[in-house]
Amino acid sequence: MKKEKIGIRKVFFLFIFVALPVFSYTYAKYSTGVDDGNIDRSAEVDGTGLQIKSIDTQIVSKHWNMEDPEIIKQQITDLRDLGANYIAVSTPYDNHGELKLWADAIHKAGLNVWFRSHWLNWEGDDNHPSDMTMREYLIKTSEFIRSNPTLFEENDAFTVCVEPEQAFVARKTNVYDWRAYNQFVRDQIETANLAFSEIKLPGKIYTNWISMNGWVVENGLEKETVEKMGVITVDHYTNQKVILPPSEFARDLKTDLERIYKKWEKPIILGEWGYNIEQEVSDYEQRAVVSESLQGLRDLDFLVGVNYWAHMGNSSRLIDDRQGTPISYRPAALELKAYYYESK
Repeated sequence: MKKEKIGIRKVFFLFIFVALPVFSYTYAKYSTGVDDGNIDRSAEVDGTGLQIKSIDTQIVSKHWNMEDPEIIKQQITDLRDLGANYIAVSTPYDNHGELKLWADAIHKAGLNVWFRSHWLNWEGDDNHPSDMTMREYLIKTSEFIRSNPTLFEENDAFTVCVEPEQAFVARKTNVYDWRAYNQFVRDQIETANLAFSEIKLPGKIYTNWISMNGWVVENGLEKETVEKMGVITVDHYTNQKVILPPSEFARDLKTDLERIYKKWEKPIILGEWGYNIEQEVSDYEQRAVVSESLQGLRDLDFLVGVNYWAHMGNSSRLIDDRQGTPISYRPAALELKAYYYESK
């Protein structure tokens, strides 16, 4: 009997000295997000050339309170037929029910979702105060991801905070703390990656498509932030208040992107681009500018993605519409379709 007790004790101590360290390492690995690279990282764009062919629904999905599944389905069908493999949705993360309607319909159509939004209290949308801190933002987003695992599918993109620099504008402050801004961008990626690992999507979601305007890309970013992102996502519109000849507009867009690439030497996603976002132009004028611009983009091997803004509700629209009901494609939509389909 005494020998049996001694044997059990030996087994117990063997567990303490051998098994427990293994357990501790495993726990630390997953709780910190550090392992072989699959937990604490984003899905990665593989290779060069156009891979992300997206169309943005911001005006409708953010501002029109679209809750009719059939109308949403019809819009997604129209965008899929233009060759899109991503549909960008801007429903505030607060409006989970409506956001899920969009996400489910997009997934059912065989496409991926690019979640491009933020919380209402970040910029003060819909008469909410713009009083959310960066720390509160990250905590709330982590909880949102972990609480809604059925919202996401592999190869979706989740931008934690689209154009985070806009909070400066919303709060009417000229104090630009770029060090804090850069840390916030890096923290967005890490926070999202850890949350997605908890819902069994480690390294499966693009969390590094952090959209920001061109000035910020060229003047506000730190090298550490660029390395963390691994890809530059720039929301960029050349001057559209003045009507330039199509060739000049296309030249300016191409030159700007080449300059950004030369500075950072990272793949570029054109996170927002469309014509004309400032004023109504004829179908002929829109088609000419879009056609010339896309021809210039074809020459850019570092351009891995384009997100056209927006599909409806703005003067840049691809689809003529009446309160969200699709009517017909504008001629420029067919130019984008040719560009997207040739990249398949």
